[in-house]
Parts: sequence; structure tokens; C-alpha cells
Amino acid sequence: MAALLALLIVVLFIALIVGLINPSRIVRWSKKPTRWKVFLWWLLATIVVFVLIGIVVPKPTPQEIITSAEANIEKGHYESAIDDLKRISQSDSLYSVAQLLMVRADSLCEIAKIEKENALKIAKEEKKKREEENKEENEKTKKEKPSKWKYVEEIDKMDNTKKITASLESDNSIKFDFPYGNSDFTLYIRTWQGSTDVFLTGSNCQFIAGVMGENTYRVKFDDETPINVSANHSTSGGAMIVFLGSEQKIISKLKTAEKLIIEAEFYEAGYEQITFSTKGLKWE
Repeated sequence: MAALLALLIVVLFIALIVGLINPSRIVRWSKKPTRWKVFLWWLLATIVVFVLIGIVVPKPTPQEIITSAEANIEKGHYESAIDDLKRISQSDSLYSVAQLLMVRADSLCEIAKIEKENALKIAKEEKKKREEENKEENEKTKKEKPSKWKYVEEIDKMDNTKKITASLESDNSIKFDFPYGNSDFTLYIRTWQGSTDVFLTGSNCQFIAGVMGENTYRVKFDDETPINVSANHSTSGGAMIVFLGSEQKIISKLKTAEKLIIEAEFYEAGYEQITFSTKGLKWE
């Protein structure tokens, strides 16, 4: 019977849709069928069907309510169990059983709420802790930028001497007129055969330098006052490499400085400034 009434509700809903589209197909008995009349008849019929459902559909027995409540408690649906158990009247023989189950469900419900609140609190604290750790890590990463220095250690196969080189590419490049074009620069520190050299190379340029220290370049570390150091060509005569004097002083400054500017002189271009990010040099 309950299934039949449910089917009737579906049929009434279909009739409502059809009637709203074409009222005359549903309220045939009316001389002036309208959508409003269709809706009123549908509402009246629906109310009647729901009243019949309330009469026809049997109410669950107290034992069925107890069984259903126990199942809800096992599933953690404590509030649903409490609502079901409230339907058992005081005059029923299973009322005391229902009250005990209700107390149990209520206690479990409170415990579940406390556990949920604690879990949310712990999750919030863990999230805050992770955010603080990420913030600290980000700040640490910002402060401790990775060094751009590159190191190479080689053994000379002829005399077994060790050659150690540290190199650093420039932050900027310089564009020269034809025929040179764009040039990148690299700063080198090299220890080999008992001597230490500091020299600068360009990929596509021609340095102006001396031979016996008669030419000087200005170099500046961080915000310190610039100093003059000698600038000499290599003994091989290459114009794209220049050796800087005051090597130990330069290396000592590079160990603590974060920025270096070298003002070098170029053929037919005059003086140009080359910038290096020097933080993180490790040199013994």
C-alpha cells in the first residue's frame, strides 16, 4: 500500500507539470481551466495522499525503535538514535531500556563533540606551527642565498702539483660596439705552484691593462670606499684576461663581502663597471 501511495505522488507531480503546460488536459471538468486551478487541485490531492500515508503506513514498534537506535549508536549517529528513542512513551515496557540507551547515546555524543573540538584544535595548532616553520624556513632561505662560487681542484700530471680555482660569473654583461658585441665576465681565484692569482676574464672584449703595474682599476666591496689595484695583462699577451694586484687583500675582502664592483678599462670603450654577488666564498 505504501508503494502504491508513493507511486500516486509521482503521478500527481507529472499531472501538475502537464497541467501547468496545458490546464485543459487535467481539469477537464472546469469550464475555464487555469494553471492556478491545476495547482490547487494538485495541492489538495497531495495533502490527501500524505494523510493516507500517515494512516496506512504502520508505525515502528518500540522494539524496532530500540534496534534502530542501537544500530545508529554503533554507526556513530548518536543524535538520530536519541531522536528515535524519544518516541518511546513512558508507559511502554521498553521505556527504561530506551532511557538507558538515550543516556549512553548522549554521553557518546558529548565525547564525540569533545574529540572533534580537540581534533580541530590540534589541527589548527599544527597548521599554525607548520606556517611558522615555513615562514622561518623562507626567511632563512632569503637570508642564506646559495653561493654562486664554483670550485675546481685539479692535479697537474707533469709534477703532481695541485691547482685550486674558484670562479664567479658577473651579475651583468656589457655590450660593446662592433666587432665585439655582448660580453660576459668571470672572476677567478687560483692557487697553483706556490702562488695565488686573482684575475678577470671577458668573453668578448679587450681589456686595457699594463705589464708592470702602471695601470690600475678601482674595486669596491659592498659600501666601502673604492680602492685602486694594479691591472696587468697576462704574460701570454691575451687581451681578454687581466690579472689584479693586491691579491691577498682582495681575497680577504671577498670572504666577508656580498658585492664587488670592478671598474675596468676597455679598448675604445673607456671605463665600465662589472658587478659580482660575492657572498659565500670559501677559500683557505
